Formats: sequence, structure tokens, C-alpha cells
Amino acid sequence: MRICLLSPLAAAIGYVVIRVLVRRRSPRAQLSDLQAAATALARKQRISVIGCSCTGKSTLASMLAKIKGVQYIDMDRLAWLPGWQLRDHKERDEMLSKELQQAKARGGFTADGHYGLKAKKRLVREWEDIEVIVWLDLDFWIVLGRAFWRTAYRIIYRVECCNGNYEQPVRLLGLTKDSVIHCVLTMHHLMEEKVMRLRQEYPQQLLVRLRCPKDVDLLWHLVEQEMLKGAPDRPP
Repeated sequence: MRICLLSPLAAAIGYVVIRVLVRRRSPRAQLSDLQAAATALARKQRISVIGCSCTGKSTLASMLAKIKGVQYIDMDRLAWLPGWQLRDHKERDEMLSKELQQAKARGGFTADGHYGLKAKKRLVREWEDIEVIVWLDLDFWIVLGRAFWRTAYRIIYRVECCNGNYEQPVRLLGLTKDSVIHCVLTMHHLMEEKVMRLRQEYPQQLLVRLRCPKDVDLLWHLVEQEMLKGAPDRPP
């Protein structure tokens, strides 16, 4: 029991230390680039937020959906069954395809997650429909710190992850494949190659690449301002 309590505390302390050490490393985007991205996000109605685990995909995607008044599609909800069992990918893709089509008919969507990047031939039809891709390409140490912090927080406060699934103390070790810490350690360095591959296949899609947490926060504020202006002309 003592170990279970000390591990989350150590993770929290480690997160703070990592944030202090790396806070100046992440390059900031030009304000003009962020403003242009915000204008595009305000105008476009089919948006995908991708990135490694713990980069803030769900937070940004749900925030953009709320600001724009479109449906938010949570990939984890579709991917995981109770007991941390992965849903069959064909069934998951069928469910996702149906939700995307319904959301598109109702005016648009923002989707999070990068399940479409795991296999070259998956979700091709849906990727063709997406207008803007927001790639959260944050520094590895920031993301790893978030993974420890998020896991510890959910363990201590018994926060449900999805579909009745909860974090377990063993996940702080990052040894299980369904641990977000394990995902960060094994996936973060592979994201750029996968995103660039998709860029070659779908060059018509606008790619917004964010490397700094402050830019992520600023972007959704700018999108909110654009929506309040009432200026964007939504496509038919």
C-alpha cells in the first residue's frame, strides 16, 4: 500500500521537474501561422486531432467541437471494451465509419486519436473526408511526464478512462502494452514517419503541426475568437 501511494507522488514530482527542465526547448509557432490555422479550423467542419498518447488530443478535439458546435468523436470509446480488451479492428472501423458519416451529415465533427495511422489501408475513406489535421507533436519528455501524471491521478482518484475501464498501479511501471506510458515510450518516435506518409497520400489536407503546449492553448482561443466574429463561411 505504501508503495502504491509513493509511486504516484514520485510521478507527480517527476512531472513538475520535467516541465521545468524542458519548458524552453519547445519551439513556438509564429502568431501569424496560428492565426491562419485558427481561421481554417473555424471554416472547416471535418477535423482530426492526432498525436502520441498524452499529447492532449481528446482535450483539444472536444474543445474544438464545443466551440464549433459539431460532434466530438472519441476514438478510445470505440477502440476499448470493458476489461481493457481491444475491440476487433474491423468492428471498430465500421462503428467509426458510421459515426463519421452521421456526424458529417449533421454538419461536421472533430475526432481524436491516431488509430488510422497504425495500418496503411485503414480508415482511408474517412481520411479522404477530413479537411484539417491537427498534429500535436510535443516534446517527448513533456509527453512522458504527462503520461506518469495522468496515470497517477486516475489511480488515486479512480477516474474512469473509458467504458468502465480504470487505471491500475502496475501501469505506472509502463510494462503493460495498454499502459499510456508504454505507448509513449514505443510510439512517440514513430509519429513523424507515419504522419509524413499520410501527407504524401493526402496532400490536399491542411496539416497544422503544434510543438508547444502554449501554442495548443492559444490556438483554441484563437478559434473561439474566430467563431465569435461570425465571419467564417461554412461550406454547404
